[in-house]
Amino acid sequence: MALRRRRTPAPAIEAPALAAAALSDVLCLQMEDHYVRIHTAQGSRLAHGTLGQAMAAQAGREGLQVHRSWWVARDAVRGHVWDGRNLRLELVNGVQAPVSRAAVARLRGRRVAAARVTQRQAAAAMEPA
Repeated sequence: MALRRRRTPAPAIEAPALAAAALSDVLCLQMEDHYVRIHTAQGSRLAHGTLGQAMAAQAGREGLQVHRSWWVARDAVRGHVWDGRNLRLELVNGVQAPVSRAAVARLRGRRVAAARVTQRQAAAAMEPA
């Protein structure tokens, strides 16, 4: 008779790691293997969990998943940087978050209703007004 292991869902990212920083202090979330790096103005720390769990903890904050492994708070964006065809959002703490091409398309639909929007306008849509 084979023993079966029951899968238990991973606990939500909460107490010490994410709760240690007020939600408004979180600038961005970065996935690293089975951990999420939580960037704040005071520094960064790792928390065990998934990016989806960490993003769920940010409910109510305005932000966007700009890459498969990055979530950025809108008020944390200071500007954008081009490296050839690649776009990176520059955050207030100096971190540069990569933006996937699919996220550029989502940025286009967030603030500008026109059908044709340049990539520069899409990046500007994430910058604070």
